[in-house]
Formats: sequence, C-alpha cells, structure tokens
Amino acid sequence: YELGAPNEYYKKFVPDGQKYICADVSSRAEMFIDMTDMPFEDDSVDAFFSVYALEHVFAYRKALSEVMRTLKPGGRFLLFVPFTHYYHGAPDDYVRFTRSYLEKLFEGMSILCASGIGNRMLCVAQMFHEKPFTGVTHSKYARLLYRFFAAACVSAYVWKSSQC
Repeated sequence: YELGAPNEYYKKFVPDGQKYICADVSSRAEMFIDMTDMPFEDDSVDAFFSVYALEHVFAYRKALSEVMRTLKPGGRFLLFVPFTHYYHGAPDDYVRFTRSYLEKLFEGMSILCASGIGNRMLCVAQMFHEKPFTGVTHSKYARLLYRFFAAACVSAYVWKSSQC
C-alpha cells in the first residue's frame, strides 16, 4: 500500500502482477485510508510505501504506530520524508524530520538503510519547480527563467554526484 498517494504516479514502476494500492484521504485515491486509523488487522500487511506524505499528517506518531501495528513480522516500510524543503501545503505541511529524530522514532526496529537524498542545490531547484497547487501566477517569461535556474541546480547536483 502506498500511503498518502492521491494519484498513481509510482504505480507505473511496479512489476506487472504486483499488488499495489494507492491510498490517501483524497477522493482521487484508489482506496480511502486515514494513516492514523487504518482498516487493517494487526500483522496483516506485507509492505507500506510513503513518499513525502508523513509531513502532512499532524498526528504523524499515530500514523507510524498504525504502520507498525499492521505490518506483518518481517514486513517492509519504505519512507521518504523531507528535511531541507520549502513549505508545500497540500493543504497543510506540519513537520520536518532529522535523521537522528527518525532513528529515535524507529528505535527497536530493524532499519535496512537510512540515507539522505539531495543537497542544497536540489532544494533550491525544488523551490523553483512550479506545481499547480502552489498557485503560481508568474508570467510565462518568469516561469521560463525559473525553469532554467532549476535545471542549472539539478545539473550541478548530478555533476557533483557523478564525481564521487
């Protein structure tokens, strides 16, 4: 189950035949699921996936508790959360997570991998990447300029990453 998925963007990356359900509190989602009160039995779900959704849940500790309650023993939870990221209300944006805070939140759990993604340049690029829900009203020339700047930031990140 992908938690906090109002659309099926990531579903296209899943192999044919793999069960993958997009769940959210949005009417656009495949299945309505409130992360703080999930309709699953204890130890009944193989895996959860959540990409930049937990920061939009005010009671995020309750959501994490529900994930842990419903995961089968040996189940997997792939979580992406922002840290250095601008406010992106959809409709609200409540919290940022540091690596040390996530380690405390998941204390006692087996963490296979914890990794940061990106750098300041990608953060700046993201700030200039326009999304419809942000209500951008710049002229088409300003948007073009912003996109060129964002492309330069992404290029700098890719160049630096390839040098490692």
